[in-house]
Amino acid sequence: EDLKSQGVTFEVCKITLRNRKLEEKQFIPEVVYTPSGVQRITQLQSREG
Repeated sequence: EDLKSQGVTFEVCKITLRNRKLEEKQFIPEVVYTPSGVQRITQLQSREG
C-alpha cells in the first residue's frame, strides 16, 4: 500500500505467466498485466530518455 500511494505499479508479463503455468488469481489485486514484459520495459526506458 505504501508503494502504491507513491505511484509505484506492479506489472506482470502475461507471457511469463503462461510459460510458468501461473494464474492471475495467484497475484495481488493491484497487479497490472502486460502482454509482453520486454516490450513494456522498452517502452518505459524510451519514455525516460
